Amino acid sequence: MTGATGATGKKKSTHEPSHKKVRSENCIQQNANKVTMGIRNLATNIKPYSQDCVLDSSSRIVIDGPSLAYHIISLCSPRQGATTPFQQPSYYLLAGTALAWLQELERHGPTVAAIYFDGHLPRRKLAERLERSTKISRQLNNFFLSTPHGVSEITPRITSVEAVKLFSSDGRLATSTPSGSGTLPIPSFAVGAIHDALRQSERYGSLTKLVPEEADCYCAESVRLAGGTILTSDSDLLVFDLGEDGSVTLFQDIGAPAASKTPGSAVGFHTRTYTPAKIASRLGLPKAYGLSALAFEIHMDTHISPGKLLEKSKKSAAIKANPKEYELFMEQYRLSPQDITTAAMLSLEEMKPMDSRTSELVLQSLGPVNASASEVEASTGEASNEIAMFLPALVDAWSRTSAWEMSTSVRALAYSIFQLAQDSVTKHSQVREYRRLVSAKPSGTLLDLPKGDDVEVSCTRLTEIITKIRSIMTSQDPSLAWSVFGLHEELRCSQEAGKQPLGLHVLTYWTNSDGTIRDTASWDILHFVAQLNGLFYSLGMLRQALDLVAGRMSFPSPALKDLSDQICHIPHITKYCSVHDVKDLPQRLKSSCGLDALKEIADLSGSIAFDDRPKLQGKSKKKRKRTADASGARASPKMASKPRNMFSLLDSVGSD
Repeated sequence: MTGATGATGKKKSTHEPSHKKVRSENCIQQNANKVTMGIRNLATNIKPYSQDCVLDSSSRIVIDGPSLAYHIISLCSPRQGATTPFQQPSYYLLAGTALAWLQELERHGPTVAAIYFDGHLPRRKLAERLERSTKISRQLNNFFLSTPHGVSEITPRITSVEAVKLFSSDGRLATSTPSGSGTLPIPSFAVGAIHDALRQSERYGSLTKLVPEEADCYCAESVRLAGGTILTSDSDLLVFDLGEDGSVTLFQDIGAPAASKTPGSAVGFHTRTYTPAKIASRLGLPKAYGLSALAFEIHMDTHISPGKLLEKSKKSAAIKANPKEYELFMEQYRLSPQDITTAAMLSLEEMKPMDSRTSELVLQSLGPVNASASEVEASTGEASNEIAMFLPALVDAWSRTSAWEMSTSVRALAYSIFQLAQDSVTKHSQVREYRRLVSAKPSGTLLDLPKGDDVEVSCTRLTEIITKIRSIMTSQDPSLAWSVFGLHEELRCSQEAGKQPLGLHVLTYWTNSDGTIRDTASWDILHFVAQLNGLFYSLGMLRQALDLVAGRMSFPSPALKDLSDQICHIPHITKYCSVHDVKDLPQRLKSSCGLDALKEIADLSGSIAFDDRPKLQGKSKKKRKRTADASGARASPKMASKPRNMFSLLDSVGSD
């Protein structure tokens, strides 16, 4: 494959500083991405008019997928937030807990009718999204600055689904908890891991739907037409038309199972429900506006007192004073699935195997070039002939280039292949990636996409590399083969940038002679893990691109078909590399001939030797340790100054 700055992903401009100190942020909620997306204090103001009830066998349940995911993440995480990656829940635990939670819910009576996940966020929310992404980036930057010599490795964490308390008697088990500058955001691919587990589940697979808009309007439509209760953490759903009896229950209000009079019988869960139509009637709000009258008053004045709020809502004061702004405010709440124009571009069946970020990318790709120009330019100041991609925030070393950089060429190839599914002759030529965002107006990294023959060449080279790796390796574990490919890609990118390759540094410096990593809490190792996971995610995106094209047409060239055959075994998110299982990765690579494969495809002149460090004594040893700690990149082996080809490292990796 060509390089990240070559044909498969020319990097045009970037404003992502590798190491920039920013001021500490105030508390950032652990589940801010979803829980705070609502009308502030709306649920609090109408709580006295909600009803205590029991979700039982008569209850039809529709679930807001992102809210479910953040609820599960909260259940599995430290209550005050994770202060080290070793405290964060594994993707395997999150996936298992989500399934266990739903099974326990249904075991006590309620029936889950649908689970909706966001597959596309509207352009009007781009500015808000940039702001949230910037906060997360700053939180990660602050975390790195506060732990320059590595993180704490010995910390308690939940390791099994059985240890997770799924429901509590007081109904306040997984409430949002503040996390300061010393804590981490949620795991990078946590929501994706939960969505992945649900759509692959025998029970919930057919009920789990990725939709071409925010999930809210699909949840509301389902309840309005068929009745039931929406489980969510988003108070916005109270403003939608849910019909006369449609109701909302917040995850944080679901308590323990109700006591049964008959042993063994299912009687449901104690909870609190909000029925918007009935609450509006009890409050005496104008029937034409319902709860939206109260919601709009809060929108216009977030500090309004409860008494004044009700008085003004009954008179529709804010609506009468600001009719145009009210109409604009209500656009999102009047939206129905039938109004969504993007639905015609991509069917729910095509979206089913996709990740939410991928589906959003596809919907942008399939849309007409230069569409919504005024919206994009107003939000970002950028031209509209490009696609925006918000990559998950990774826990990586800010003294280095973003861990996403190593897999740029893979994503650029995926972006180009997605374009093949578009009917229009005019294709999008650029993608703007948002990785690390710390400035007030982040511009991201603009990639020029490969075209024509460059796409075929990249596909062929990738196919040849992975075929060669598999022909040498003895393990049937696909994640090991792709890890070797990742080491190869990182080596190539480092060579092109004139940097020491981190992967070889991990293998030769950080790895003991028995093949175990000496200090998995160092930033070198954390960055290495982040790079591998970024690659796995990028390969998953590439696979989804090839699957979409295959479902719509015959592959335009044998190169794409060959690559599709080779890339079908990308690890699921629950199989991604983690700080918990990376310790013996070098040993597993060696025993499966993975290091032999790396030597072959990268044209290394010598074997890769573990624990290949100069042995220093006394003061020299201590001085070297201090220097290494300060730099964050310890004693990486030197590369040849003038290699014969792009992969030759001559004697830099030593020999057995």
